[in-house]
Amino acid sequence: MKIASAVRDRKLYLYLSGELDQHAAGDTMRQIEEKIETELPQALILDLSEVTFMDSSGIAVILKAYRRMQAVDGRIWLENVPTQPMRVLEASGIERLIEITEGGKIHKGRRKTGSGSNSRRIRQTRVLREGPFRASRRSSIRHWTSSAT
Repeated sequence: MKIASAVRDRKLYLYLSGELDQHAAGDTMRQIEEKIETELPQALILDLSEVTFMDSSGIAVILKAYRRMQAVDGRIWLENVPTQPMRVLEASGIERLIEITEGGKIHKGRRKTGSGSNSRRIRQTRVLREGPFRASRRSSIRHWTSSAT
């Protein structure tokens, strides 16, 4: 895990790249704490755009940074989270504590792929209908019916 940093207007920007897993978590947290102690920022922005993999250890790192920023009366938020780390973060419910932004906009709920609010579900349904199983139109994507019977 590599961390680059920048400070602007008492905001500490940390750009994480690589895998944020159990192996890298301890060292990553030490580096983040050192940066916070050195700069004493009003806000900490973790840019995760270059994080290729994250597991629950990454959540622990983010929560420790959150607690550390609370101790210095600061804010923290995450920016530009890739798909795989976003799945881990959504599963944890961390967005209830820490704001997640993407391109300056606040992330709410699941990411949409393509245009339109149902494009992800529609695309999945189309792919599924081509195989031996298909999703019923009235049922959700989780209910399957076999076209082989």
